[in-house]
Amino acid sequence: MKDEEDHQADAPADRNPRKKKSSDKRNPVLLYLVILFAAAFLLLLMSYFMQQRNNAETISGLTDTSISAVQSLDNLISSRDALSEQVDALEDQMQALEEEVASLQKSLETAQADAVTLEKQVSAMDYLRRIQSFYNAGSYKSARIVIEAFQSSGLETFLPTQSTYQTEANSVRSPAEEYAKILEALY
Repeated sequence: MKDEEDHQADAPADRNPRKKKSSDKRNPVLLYLVILFAAAFLLLLMSYFMQQRNNAETISGLTDTSISAVQSLDNLISSRDALSEQVDALEDQMQALEEEVASLQKSLETAQADAVTLEKQVSAMDYLRRIQSFYNAGSYKSARIVIEAFQSSGLETFLPTQSTYQTEANSVRSPAEEYAKILEALY
């Protein structure tokens, strides 16, 4: 019996160490699971903070970009306004130049008309000079031929009606008056 008692005494003692061994085995697994859970939680926490930092950098970059875009837009608007003012100034200048060109063209046309009139007056005076020289030489027939050519050219209306030369003692007849005197004498 003693052996049985020893065996019984050993049996409860054996059961307790088995329980101890199994609980000792569970404790390291449980500890390992807690460590793994803690490591996973730390990794998730680090990932969250890294994501927050990346978001903050992205928002900062977007803010800088939007500020830069607004500044660029302001620069473009001010450039557009400056160019618009230049266009207005150039249009005003162009209009003034067009008016000046029109005035100069009118002056040129007037000068050309005056030049044509002067040219015709010179031609008329040349006819009168030739008529006078034939008349003074006594070649009345030649004077009449030149008078007919003069009348057919239509230049007799361009003879000046006022004398360009006057003396204090007497006034000189105008070329038109001189021509009329010769016509009266010849016809």
